Amino acid sequence: MTAKLLVVDDEPRTAELTAELLRRAGYSVDVASSGTEALERVRSGSPDLMLLDYEMPDMEAPEVLDTLRSGTDRIPFPVIILTGARHSSGDQVVGIERGATDYIVKGTDRQVMLARVRGALRERASSPGAVMRGRLHLDAARGEARLGDRVLKLERRPLLMLQLLANRSGEVVPRSELLERVWGSSYTGFEHSISGASCASRDGSRQFVGSATSSPSRPELTAALHRLRSTLARVRAEIELAHSDGDPPPVDRLLVDLHEALDLLGKVEAAAFSIVSVLVVDDDERLAELTARGLRRLGYEAESSGRLRALRPREVVVFDLGLFASLDASERGTLKAAHPIVVTGATDPGSRAVADDLGASEYLVKPVEMDDLAAAIKRRASA
Repeated sequence: MTAKLLVVDDEPRTAELTAELLRRAGYSVDVASSGTEALERVRSGSPDLMLLDYEMPDMEAPEVLDTLRSGTDRIPFPVIILTGARHSSGDQVVGIERGATDYIVKGTDRQVMLARVRGALRERASSPGAVMRGRLHLDAARGEARLGDRVLKLERRPLLMLQLLANRSGEVVPRSELLERVWGSSYTGFEHSISGASCASRDGSRQFVGSATSSPSRPELTAALHRLRSTLARVRAEIELAHSDGDPPPVDRLLVDLHEALDLLGKVEAAAFSIVSVLVVDDDERLAELTARGLRRLGYEAESSGRLRALRPREVVVFDLGLFASLDASERGTLKAAHPIVVTGATDPGSRAVADDLGASEYLVKPVEMDDLAAAIKRRASA
């Protein structure tokens, strides 16, 4: 029976090209142009697998996943997230914890994408039951792993591999079989992933839980990157389809896409160069790090230090005036050229005079509210 797939993407050409690649692989494919439309299609008939764009105008992938779960433990079919920009470890953790089966970055090699789809469909068809081995409890179908009463944090493929090995206790399982059963492919390019999954399984069983965090949210940069990758993925798909048909590439469409890609590249560069780097210098290093952490949450590239260091081009310096006496003549010259934002616990005229002598662009009295500091940094960066 032909598997029925649903491709969800708000960019019509990207969606149709993805669908065509899948149709040529023998699948029946429908297309939805939004999260809302995807949910309506699922209500009228559940697909065997969904390929879901991360970023769409009406709702992002995690919201779609939450709705699909509707309070149950798992989504009744595999969902592979397609993303142009949201593929940091933090984004992937969010998606997988909400029920996604896998992540594919737009523009990934066609054979890799098809292998991921085959693997997800094979996993759904096999639906192995729960496995108990002593105190170890594994249930890949529900995404659960426990050692006694302790929950093990494992991503999907390490969990699948661990369950397969538990079912074959005492046997040597060949690498080729792991590729076929867990990854759904004999493609040798996946082999290095087995070692990674093994380490993840081992780490999970030892209760080693890393904190996966994504970089601060920068909507303009993320959106431009997403569209750029989608456009380049279309170019690749157009060329692959034309090549498989033995036809010349559609030059007119490719030129339009490449023109769009160059325009988007300019937006990516503009957004990237608009990111402000900040150095927080304070003799209280704990306070400096707390300040830098607050700025990072606001989208700045911020780091802390207990003393002045060599400055990067256009770096904004937030400087505690209490460190002034420790500066040598060269450091004072460097700081003066940077027109720092001076913060101080003193309010006497002498402190203000020292700040003016340093060429301070702003003078803030502790305790400084984060909003006030961010406003001062914005003014300094735009000067």
